Amino acid sequence: MTAATAVAPVRDPASTRRARTGAGWTQVAAATVAGEPLAVWAAPGAGPYPWPVPAAPADGRPAGADPDAGAGGRPGPGVGGRPGPGAGAAAGPCAGPVVVAVHGMEDTWQTWRPVTELLRPARVYALDLPWRSGGDYRWAADRTPAGWLAAALELVPERADALLAHSFGAGAALAHLADGYQVGAAVLAAPFYRPDVPAGRPLDEAGRAESLAGFAEVVGDGLRARMGARAATVDPEVFAAMRGRLLDRVVPVAGDPFLEAFVRSGRLDLRAVTVPTLVLAGSADVSLIPARAAALAAAMPAADVRQRDHYTHFCQLVQAAAVAAEVRTFFDRHLTPRKERR
Repeated sequence: MTAATAVAPVRDPASTRRARTGAGWTQVAAATVAGEPLAVWAAPGAGPYPWPVPAAPADGRPAGADPDAGAGGRPGPGVGGRPGPGAGAAAGPCAGPVVVAVHGMEDTWQTWRPVTELLRPARVYALDLPWRSGGDYRWAADRTPAGWLAAALELVPERADALLAHSFGAGAALAHLADGYQVGAAVLAAPFYRPDVPAGRPLDEAGRAESLAGFAEVVGDGLRARMGARAATVDPEVFAAMRGRLLDRVVPVAGDPFLEAFVRSGRLDLRAVTVPTLVLAGSADVSLIPARAAALAAAMPAADVRQRDHYTHFCQLVQAAAVAAEVRTFFDRHLTPRKERR
């Protein structure tokens, strides 16, 4: 662990080489930390005040065709049903919360977009973190996932009101909250949590094999989730070969960092966490089986742990509308809109 690390601008993080802007999103910050590229992407409307409200898109535009569009191409419903940009609002400061999105392992900064497009007028920033898809996992030797998350949060140009975090990123957020990070609210989707490994003892071989099998299942499912409807058009044998190649690359290099974080999760002191936290997971999700969900709820009084039969591990992609509805309600309950930010 290095005591201090220089932070320097980086022009081309590996996962953002294609463009500096994409579908209305803009990269607003980037740095190298201990040799690893970090970046922050801003959704339309995020950034220094004042910002112009975009015109409403034409009706009938496919959902997700542009981050400015809500379901069916119409302006998004806004947090708690308040009208978002493009819904007749005048140009000027947005009263929505500043939300920072955190992706999981072998995923990208774009993973929360289907949900955040339904959270207008939230001002959304998405972090591009070292455990992105295609990484080499050398980052694990320098600091914990929570440490990397802390470094990336320092790059965000506005103070966060809320966190959205998924899977391995949700575990990093959980650890960061346990370290004392303060934010108005946090939503953790499908966090990996394992409370049954005593402190000072390693995971036994059976536990290691079980955990790695669950990890491999999630990585493989992620390929299908990110492909969306295209996955159904791929020949099953071809898809199986794609999944096999992905696992052959990822598990040998990512397995140990994943296991270390998984075991560490159950040793976090979560009773002191005061940040209102919504935990969402599927009832059949290997990341948070019912017994572990109950243990997390008992260990963290500030957490509202909810398991849904219809949620998958990648619920932020596959069940985005349902997740967004729960997030909006939670934010409305716990966040106070700030009409002006300087």
